[in-house]
Amino acid sequence: MPAPGAIDHAYIESLARSVQVLSDEGIYVLLDFHQDGFAPKYNGNGLPDWMAIDDGLPNPPDAVFPLYYVQNPAMQRAFESFWANRPIPGGKGVQDYYVDGLVAVAERFAGESRVIGYELMNEPFPGADWTACLSGCPAQEQAQLAPFHRKATAAIHEVAPRQQVYVEPFVLFNFGQAATSLPGAGTANELSFHSYAVDVAGEEGVVRNALAAAERDGAVPIATEFGSTTDDVLLDREADQFDTGVISWMFWHYGERIIEPGTPASIDNVSSLPVLKALVRPYPLALAGTPQSLSYERDTRTMALRFTTRGPTGRRYPAALSSVISVPKLHYPDRYRVEVSGARVTSRPGTDRLALRTNPGAAEVVVRITPA
Repeated sequence: MPAPGAIDHAYIESLARSVQVLSDEGIYVLLDFHQDGFAPKYNGNGLPDWMAIDDGLPNPPDAVFPLYYVQNPAMQRAFESFWANRPIPGGKGVQDYYVDGLVAVAERFAGESRVIGYELMNEPFPGADWTACLSGCPAQEQAQLAPFHRKATAAIHEVAPRQQVYVEPFVLFNFGQAATSLPGAGTANELSFHSYAVDVAGEEGVVRNALAAAERDGAVPIATEFGSTTDDVLLDREADQFDTGVISWMFWHYGERIIEPGTPASIDNVSSLPVLKALVRPYPLALAGTPQSLSYERDTRTMALRFTTRGPTGRRYPAALSSVISVPKLHYPDRYRVEVSGARVTSRPGTDRLALRTNPGAAEVVVRITPA
């Protein structure tokens, strides 16, 4: 929206071309309304400058990502203005304009079967009063984020009722020290979260807090961003943590270049085999049941999976319905061995899509995959 109320449909069509490329390869898409630092005027990106209502507070030109969140009073005020839905001079509330943009995108992709949904805002920030959110700030979440989520979700579901809406806690959640009150009891929203903790305890805290919130509210949790590095040991460790929590994840980011902190050079992470080996791992694509545990040991290339044969509501799945596990040839180039109880293998040996059929009367299925 380059000007108040002016939807850039050409830009939306450029997104549609990217979605089509991914869809053609069988890849599902989450459309994330991404911001870092609110707007370009604060050395950030995402929202246009005209949405930034900062009351003329100091805007230090040398404040840059990520410290500008705590160094830039003007940007902090812009976030506060957004949560308060302050009006643009001569127009309506800044948040209302933002929701109009969400709806314009949702209208375009409502019929796309591989678009799973929309994330309302990447890494939202509370404003000047941010320190409380380091240890959890449910009151601020409910005062600032929850009303925006309700308004935006209702608007999107008016035009795209079959797609999901993902909500994210304040960015301080990503360090693993804070619980969250989101997505909230009684909402239909899914919980999106990121993991950028500074140590292993923080990483584990992120997963633990996300699972606690998801279980409390009966929501789906998904790690929609982690990584930003070519450190394959770190990536493997975090992927292990998500597997332990049986949480789906997306890596940030799969691209031609990634900038390592403190390193001036760019690194091509697409062709980095250690990165691919950390991220490309066996996992269940679809289960005729409810997953209970999942693990993958990269050193021994061993995957272990256990799932019950009933759905989360207790419903038993039809006997003819298969479970499917992705078994990437990157780790199993010379086939693999399957040990399974409670089901039988129905796919051909060595396929990268292992299919299982649950045995009659089985209460659970246990699968172990090792190199042949």
